[in-house]
Amino acid sequence: MSATKRDATLNSQEQNDDCTIMLASLGVCAVGLNLTAANQIILSDSWWAPAIEDQAVDRVHRLGQKRETRVFRLVVEQSIEDQVLEVQADKRKLMQLAFSETGGKREKVKQGRLADIERLLAGQVPG
Repeated sequence: MSATKRDATLNSQEQNDDCTIMLASLGVCAVGLNLTAANQIILSDSWWAPAIEDQAVDRVHRLGQKRETRVFRLVVEQSIEDQVLEVQADKRKLMQLAFSETGGKREKVKQGRLADIERLLAGQVPG
């Protein structure tokens, strides 16, 4: 979608009470949008980089948001999505470690990435 069409679509979302749904990918919503006209987010795909999802959700939680915002995540149980969510949790823990430790951060991050890839490639889905 061109920048002009995107801006017109966002204006329609803000101005038109009949416009109640906007579909957008995480890749689009994670970059430079202000979506305060929205107040419900449904994440239907998971990225193994939690920062991408956080950025997309933050587009709704911006200055100017006047309503309570709710976030829903659609996940198929016993699928690779479960593993992706585990990878996200591990990455969040690793990020907290990286900001709290003074030495050895890079090696831990590298080991964490390799473990993430090995886990996903192993395809060990419970069930």
